[in-house]
Formats: sequence, structure tokens, C-alpha cells
Amino acid sequence: MNKKNIGAMVAGVALLGAAAAMVRMAGACGTSAFCDAGARSSTGKGTPSNIQPKAQTCRLAVEGMSCPMCAHDVHSVLETVPGFLDGDVSLDRGEAVVRYDPARTNPRALAQAVEAKAGYKTSVEPADKKGVEP
Repeated sequence: MNKKNIGAMVAGVALLGAAAAMVRMAGACGTSAFCDAGARSSTGKGTPSNIQPKAQTCRLAVEGMSCPMCAHDVHSVLETVPGFLDGDVSLDRGEAVVRYDPARTNPRALAQAVEAKAGYKTSVEPADKKGVEP
């Protein structure tokens, strides 16, 4: 092997190492978006101010659930909505707190799916002090 080939191989390995480091860092700043190690926000928290977290959370009021199976059915319906990430359906509180991908769905679409597929009247609750958005 000549020096030119060895130099190209070394450069390729270095490039792969840098790419692997970027992949490991994806999400390290608390978002699901890529960020570089040197990026700092104006807030001083380390997250670039122009990168928004991908997931958002909403609260849905679900009327008429009367047993644990009802809550299970609501959760099962929510899982079928593209963009649903995870959620907690509370029979006691009559609500579902849902994390979703805003690029793929929205709170109204989640509520409509519950109404159409599970049959429970569902509405989007307004934002509260904990930062849960409608």
C-alpha cells in the first residue's frame, strides 16, 4: 500500500470517528434534534435557542370512562394515531396526558381519534401551570 492510500484510509477513519461522535451526541442537549458540542443558547442552558424539543404534551378530558378497561381502550386508540409517543390515561381523573410529535399530529386529532374509535366524548384541556399544552 502506498502513502497516498494510507493517508486516505486515515482520513476516512477520522471522518467516521467524528460522525460516530455526532451520533452519540444527538439529543445530549435535551432535545431530539442534532446539536453540536459548541452550541450554547442565549438562555445559558446549553440548548441552542433555535432548536425546539420535538415532543409536546397535551391533556385530554375523557368523559364516560367507568372501569380500567375503558382507560385501556382509550390508550389503545391513542397508540394507533401516527405521532403518538406515549401517554397516561387516568380513570380517576377522567383524562389522558399525552406526549406527541407535533410534526405528525395535534391535540385535536388525538381527541377526535378517541371519540371516533372508542366512543368517549373527548376535549382538549387548556394549558396548565405545569406547562402541559392544549
